[in-house]
Amino acid sequence: MITDQLKTLYRYKALFPELYNYLLQNDINSLGFGKHEISDTLFVLVNEYETNTNDIDILENHLKYIDFQIILAGSEKVALADSYISMHKQYDNEADYELVKAYPFFLNFTKNSFMVFYPNEYHHPGIIANKPEKVKKIVFKIKI
Repeated sequence: MITDQLKTLYRYKALFPELYNYLLQNDINSLGFGKHEISDTLFVLVNEYETNTNDIDILENHLKYIDFQIILAGSEKVALADSYISMHKQYDNEADYELVKAYPFFLNFTKNSFMVFYPNEYHHPGIIANKPEKVKKIVFKIKI
């Protein structure tokens, strides 16, 4: 997992060159909600939601894509774990996710920061940080 501020994104140019160039050439704040195809190996999802405390011990995992998440507005906590207790929902190959039950730890995720989740880095975003609030987030999906 990687967590950092957008202002230091240049440090990761070699890891994510296509994403880096896309961010330099496009205004991510003006992207409409939904899915936007960028290339055969990269797409982005733009969504907005209210933070909550639902099922904070149920975390997701992806096997085919790296998640590169950026918060454009609001803040949240993210539950994280590197192992799990039990399988909650078996892997869905088409949707590229599985759900597991875990004993997570938590990190704050705020505006103009990003988090990167690789396969087997279990995560559950969207958790209330201080009070319920609306979060606008973009999630780049990078094919492995």
